[in-house]
Amino acid sequence: MIPDSMISDELKEEFLQGNYFLKKTEYTDASLFKKEFGYDLPQDLQEYLNLYWHPGIFGWDKFYECIVLEAVLKYENESADDVLTGTHGLIYNAKKWRDLFGGNINEYLPIGTLVSPESYVLYEIKTGGDDYAES
Repeated sequence: MIPDSMISDELKEEFLQGNYFLKKTEYTDASLFKKEFGYDLPQDLQEYLNLYWHPGIFGWDKFYECIVLEAVLKYENESADDVLTGTHGLIYNAKKWRDLFGGNINEYLPIGTLVSPESYVLYEIKTGGDDYAES
């Protein structure tokens, strides 16, 4: 869980007013992903990162498991690019999944988690987004 104190004051104020999806006016540079991994960030993931600031998207799978997709947040002293490169960013999480669990980031990208047991929601690169939950 990310402490509220780390979220930028501008976003925090909106969230406290009940506005959880805020149209982005500054965009994340997806070319940073290609520089890191050697292939383009899929277009639908680029859109996910660039449409709204939000604290995450939550839902349930067919087995009633809670799914949490990555938050798109701006933290204090960070830029829109930190959605990819920051400590809570997509690149950081992909490397962590690769290094800790042997994940293949050329085939899948972790884009969220299942709450119990803690597992990753994976985006399959070759099919353009058939998501799989890793157990």
